Amino acid sequence: MRILLTNDDGFDAKGLRALYDALESDHNVVVCAPSMQQSGTAHRLTLDRPLRARRLQNGMRGWVVDGTPADCVKLALRNLIENPVDLVVSGINQGSNAGLLVHYSGTVAGAKEAVTMGIPAVAISLCGYRNLNYQPTAARLKSLIDDIDWGLFPKMTLLNVNVPNIPPEEILGVRVVPMSISILNDGYECREDPRGHKYYWLSAKLSFDPSDRVDDHEVLREGYIAICPLSLDWTNTEAVKMLTKLEDPS
Repeated sequence: MRILLTNDDGFDAKGLRALYDALESDHNVVVCAPSMQQSGTAHRLTLDRPLRARRLQNGMRGWVVDGTPADCVKLALRNLIENPVDLVVSGINQGSNAGLLVHYSGTVAGAKEAVTMGIPAVAISLCGYRNLNYQPTAARLKSLIDDIDWGLFPKMTLLNVNVPNIPPEEILGVRVVPMSISILNDGYECREDPRGHKYYWLSAKLSFDPSDRVDDHEVLREGYIAICPLSLDWTNTEAVKMLTKLEDPS
């Protein structure tokens, strides 16, 4: 397959390199990744300035772009890559993108952008920030990619894959589950600068309200890889039925 790689940790991130090395042996792989860290940018597109792309000089084939992950995917598919792409893979992200974190994630947005353009996509994250071993995660993703018939994969759907940051031999397997909709209990730390002025720093400490269903947070805690198929059609059909009474009578 012809695969486009992107991420939100930047073109020189170890997770991106591990994924490139794992996939290039059996696939035609090209990279288009941000020039700097883009975590938390969600699906932002750059509209207030031009984008600049330059060829990578780090042993990977592709480009580095001074934009967001969504910028990278859109620019690569529209302008930089001549031949059609079969699959877009975004990651390997440093840190979890499970549950409601998908709405903030630049990694997931890179995959989402591909799906909006009619190309199947996978976002993958290793759920930790220290002592990360990307190679086993990259190998597992390659196996996953090779096992799926992407020609039959549902349209307007991406796979969000989260891998627990534990020794590979302790991972219990793979679970396909819904994303958690547990509320994020995060907040801001209030501090003072040297002149006594207050400022606020988003806390890195996250907790989630308990869920009454098996979801990605739960299986990750148990030691499983969590795979969530996410639909880009956000329509709530129950709400549509409830609100039809607002329509003007015909």
